[in-house]
Amino acid sequence: MTRFFTILLILVSAFCSVLGQQNSLNLTGNYSIFHHSDFVNKWEGGGLNFGYQRALNDHFSAGLGVNWLLFESSRESLEHPVNPIYPAVKYSLIAVKPTLFYYFGKPFKGFYCGAALSYDYLTSRTELDDSNPYYIYFPENDSGAGVGLLYGYRYQFPSGFGLLVQGSHDWSSFDNNGIASPLHQWGAGAFVAF
Repeated sequence: MTRFFTILLILVSAFCSVLGQQNSLNLTGNYSIFHHSDFVNKWEGGGLNFGYQRALNDHFSAGLGVNWLLFESSRESLEHPVNPIYPAVKYSLIAVKPTLFYYFGKPFKGFYCGAALSYDYLTSRTELDDSNPYYIYFPENDSGAGVGLLYGYRYQFPSGFGLLVQGSHDWSSFDNNGIASPLHQWGAGAFVAF
């Protein structure tokens, strides 16, 4: 079985190096900081980003990314102006991001920056218990749209496989609060160009 996967990897690598490498698929793991309302400081979490890019010319590419992030607040990390007994909240965020990339070298190699639009879908779950007698409303779900900037570096091996590091900063306006909610992410991962 190991021999099969080794042969398959060699064939895919040879196929990718023969083609003009006009496409790229990537998967990254992210550390994230998210702010969602005017009552809270920040929530830290992590998640995954899956992305596709298509080279447009010698420096530009267009892509589509999907982020899935998880955040969990604790009572110690929250501040509320009226009620010091504030429930813990678990958040899940899915963001779909069409992006335009600029590579300082060739597409999928070296330093790059980009600009993105995003559609975000947020779900939250409040953990109420006997120690919190107050009812505090958190929306079960929320959606919004926003803009963002990103930057990073890609190192590509001759086979078409490579490693990347990336940072991004997005601002989305969610329907239920109308506040521009910043999301900051930093991550590392792998990609294949074909």
